[in-house]
Amino acid sequence: MGGRIVEQKLTIKTEYITTDISYRKLAEKHGLRYATIQKWGQEENWPELRNQYRADVVSKTVRKIANQKAKQAAKID
Repeated sequence: MGGRIVEQKLTIKTEYITTDISYRKLAEKHGLRYATIQKWGQEENWPELRNQYRADVVSKTVRKIANQKAKQAAKID
């Protein structure tokens, strides 16, 4: 794979993982065939990476809120 294609694939992969966009919409947006995006996603298990990303975001958000609440509670005492 050429450098430009690798960069484009990484951009598309990141967009898929961090948003709710579908393979079909990514293909339309980036001017690629749906089958190409689908193949890339299957080869690297993008749906699982998306799930992991979302779980990490939720975990970090909960941790941050808990820390903020703990700081607020410490100020009250």
